[in-house]
Amino acid sequence: MALTPLISEKQIRARVSEMAAEISRAAEKKSPGAPLTILVVANGALFFAADLIRQMTVPVRIETIRVSSYGAGTQSSGAPEIVGFPPSEKIRGNAVLIIDDIADTGNTLAAIRERVLSVGAKRAEICVFLDKPSRRTAPLDVDYFGFPIEDKFVVGYGLDFAGDFRTLPFVAEINA
Repeated sequence: MALTPLISEKQIRARVSEMAAEISRAAEKKSPGAPLTILVVANGALFFAADLIRQMTVPVRIETIRVSSYGAGTQSSGAPEIVGFPPSEKIRGNAVLIIDDIADTGNTLAAIRERVLSVGAKRAEICVFLDKPSRRTAPLDVDYFGFPIEDKFVVGYGLDFAGDFRTLPFVAEINA
């Protein structure tokens, strides 16, 4: 299996820094002084979320959620399974930023946003490292994204193929 690099480590660092500033400005404007509840979709978004959150300048509270829709394949099953969700009192009444690695079909993020709003979040915004709008099958607005990407299966910087390649510091396309 060969890898073709697409986004360098340097590009990632620069864009994540820009995003942290943008999100911080927006959060402060929308809810001055209030903490932003961050809901990180594990495992894929862990690297991105950690780098992003460390550079944000607003108070945050961090929660995680686990969702599965790929298994060991390269195509989403289309039916996301929410494996873990924080207690409602951690979400209710708060502004929530859902952080994920990639917006693909939109099914997973739409389901998470719906769940977050259904337990009483003040608002639920979506932040993804990669946005792949050409694959969207669910209506989904992404509020913040790092990089647009074509319809390619990519790994690195948290994205994996059957659990492998997550720790690459760059993003690459898998050429089978």
